[in-house]
Amino acid sequence: MRGEEAVRAWRHVEHPIWFYRLVQLIGAGPVRLAFRTSAVGIEKIPRTGPVILASNHASNIDPILVVACLHRPLFHLGKHTLFSGRIGSAFLETLGGQIPVDRETGGNEDSLEAGLEVLGRGLALGIYPEGTRTPDGRLLPGRTGVALFAFLTGAPVFPVALKGTFEAWPRDRRWPRLRWPTAVIVGDPISVARDPGAAHDARRCRQLTDDIMTALGGLLGRTYQRSRMAGSAASDPAGRG
Repeated sequence: MRGEEAVRAWRHVEHPIWFYRLVQLIGAGPVRLAFRTSAVGIEKIPRTGPVILASNHASNIDPILVVACLHRPLFHLGKHTLFSGRIGSAFLETLGGQIPVDRETGGNEDSLEAGLEVLGRGLALGIYPEGTRTPDGRLLPGRTGVALFAFLTGAPVFPVALKGTFEAWPRDRRWPRLRWPTAVIVGDPISVARDPGAAHDARRCRQLTDDIMTALGGLLGRTYQRSRMAGSAASDPAGRG
């Protein structure tokens, strides 16, 4: 799936976005009850305008809990393999705000174009800088795609820490533990000026990514090991595993 096709794949969400919001409102209570989810700092996120939510990624329930706590629709970039089957695809795309991206065939280009389309329309984009679910609960090194989006658009980045989701549903467990206490904690925004030149500066992208990951670590009460290397400014903007 190339970039243009990836963008088209989610555009139908715009028409029934009111339906997405309705389902979000109706489903929020049961979801938060099932996982005993508390929300802290949600009011920091503006209700309109482009924003980037950068979260740690420990479990498959991470995007569900963020959507259940948020007061606006949220669109995540997701692997196209998650969209197999008509029912699953309809749920993820129409109700879950997921954007399918094939990372095996030009995935970085797809992720970038689709994410920029979301932010360009003044919507909220969810990113997991770690790129995949943690195998042991620790913070993984952040990928610089989140910085790429921030520099190209000037959208503020909100660190969103997810607590308890690894214990509730780690990647090696088939079913989640219901009623396990979880929390969605929103930190202060990290703002950068729109600067396309910085998006091509590996050092600045690495520095901003480490700042975001350090903020996440602070919210989680964990230490994030900042990178000593510049890294790649074009590493998998999808940030989704």
